[in-house]
Amino acid sequence: LKDAGTQLEYEGRIDFNGQEADIIKATYQPDKHANHSTSDQWWYYFATSDGAFLGCKVYHPPTYALIENVMFQEVEDIQFQKRRMSYRCDSLGNKQYLRAEFWYEGFEVDFIKDL
Repeated sequence: LKDAGTQLEYEGRIDFNGQEADIIKATYQPDKHANHSTSDQWWYYFATSDGAFLGCKVYHPPTYALIENVMFQEVEDIQFQKRRMSYRCDSLGNKQYLRAEFWYEGFEVDFIKDL
C-alpha cells in the first residue's frame, strides 16, 4: 500500500464474513513505476472496529481471488497471520471454490537497537 506510485482509493464499507470492513482499493502501474511488478488491482478489507486486516480481493487478469485471514498469532505485541484461505471468486467477491489454504508459524521478532 505504501509503494511509491500506488493509486489508493477508499471504496466505502462492506460486510466481510460478518464484520463491517472499510475497503481500500490499490492499483499498480508497472508501465509508469519500475517498483510495480504487475498491473493487478487489490481491494484490502480492514475492520472498522479496530483496523485489523481481515483479507483482500485481487484481480489477476483474467481471474479474481479472495483471501481471508482466518487466524492470527501474536509475537512481541505484533499480530501475524496464522491461517489464510484463498478462493477463486467473481468480480463481486462471491466464492467459487477454495484454491489454497496457508498455515504460518515460527515467527521471530528481533528489534534493532538505536545505532
